[in-house]
Amino acid sequence: GTNYSRTESTSNYEVDKVVTVETEAPGRVERLSVSLLLDDTVTEEQAASLQESVAAAVGIDVDRGDQMVLTRVPFDRTAIDEANAAFAAQASSDQLFGYVRMALPVLMLLVGFIFFRLLVRSVNKRAVRAFDLGPGQPALAYAGGATPEVGEAVSAIRALPQPEEVRRSDLEVSIEKMARNNPESISEVVQAWLRED
Repeated sequence: GTNYSRTESTSNYEVDKVVTVETEAPGRVERLSVSLLLDDTVTEEQAASLQESVAAAVGIDVDRGDQMVLTRVPFDRTAIDEANAAFAAQASSDQLFGYVRMALPVLMLLVGFIFFRLLVRSVNKRAVRAFDLGPGQPALAYAGGATPEVGEAVSAIRALPQPEEVRRSDLEVSIEKMARNNPESISEVVQAWLRED
């Protein structure tokens, strides 16, 4: 146990006398009683090892009358199971949010590409309609003074490759020029799309 003692001595050489004062710490451990509760999932080998470790840690002295009791009982694990379920739900939510965060830029690019394609098609259709009012009738023929070259020009325009066949950089340049030079036509195209939907 904890037997604390301090010895103090004073020697005076004038007289042959030694005075010894001993001070002992108040209180002492007379006996320890320790109870160790383990879950019933702990094996016998683990329980014996834990019992030895705890006995050494608390200072069990059998000669003094100390005792240690080991009891195995089933622990309530509902709080642990609930915490694990909450953790799994949070991890699943975080994973879903991560997927959404990765997919959003791709979706935005896809929507932008579709919008761009619709804009190009609509602008192309309007450009062809501007030269052709009826079946085979060039628009300039109604303005007076139409010549065969105009009809040939319309045929040449129709013979041009469709927007899908044109390189994308050429389309971007032409749309940018049209937007700068004639922003009203771009707004008409967007309004036409909205009316179609």
